[in-house]
Amino acid sequence: MYKKIALSISLLIIGTLFFYSQNNNNATDDGIHKEGFQEKVVESVEKSDSLSAAYKDVQDTNVNEETDSTMDKDESELESATEESRIGESSEEVDKKIDDIQIVGDTMEPKIGLDKKVRDESGKLLNTILADEYLLYTKTYNYHWNVKGLMFNDLHLFFEKQYEQLEDFVDSVAERVRSLGIPALGTMAEFIKHSRLKEDAAGTVLSEKEMLANLLSDHEAIIRSLREDIDKTDEIGDMGTNNFVTDLMEKHEKMAWMLRSYLS
Repeated sequence: MYKKIALSISLLIIGTLFFYSQNNNNATDDGIHKEGFQEKVVESVEKSDSLSAAYKDVQDTNVNEETDSTMDKDESELESATEESRIGESSEEVDKKIDDIQIVGDTMEPKIGLDKKVRDESGKLLNTILADEYLLYTKTYNYHWNVKGLMFNDLHLFFEKQYEQLEDFVDSVAERVRSLGIPALGTMAEFIKHSRLKEDAAGTVLSEKEMLANLLSDHEAIIRSLREDIDKTDEIGDMGTNNFVTDLMEKHEKMAWMLRSYLS
């Protein structure tokens, strides 16, 4: 494109000079006019050469830019290939580590020093505790909503504190079950089926003292059951679950004491 522009400019200058020379044919000094014309022609040619050189420089610059772009692209592709290779190596390392873990069905078998039989027994025991805790949590929440009478404000707040504690118990027991590699119960149907406690009949209206007495009875029932569970976990050699259940029992003993104090 630049070459065409330079050529066009040169032709325009030459045509102008030619016209100039024709209009000066009657001058007295023909030698002077011829000499001036020749100088103009030379000047136009030099300008044309200069423009051609500039065009060449632009072409060289474009070639260099294309070369640099190609080199950048090649470097980018090389880096991408290197990154993919690195990721591939990392994946292979991860696959090797997974192969080293014992797989049972779709579940990774915990290697925590307890064989599957012990973990199954502890998991079953803990799921029963989980069902008891969830049933008592729901009953306490119900009493928090439906309590009425002269002690409404005190008991409303008291039941709230108790169901918040029970909610923490539920979560802790479920996580202990999962830490043993056993599925935790998670539906109301399962909780009702496996719980050692009983729900109130639907539509039952209770007084303040009846609510307190029911909750106290359930806490004491859980405490007695937990004592038996402590002995069982000791027999099968699961000291982690044994300590966990012991700690849970002590918390229920404190909650039962508070309920009993209201009834005294």
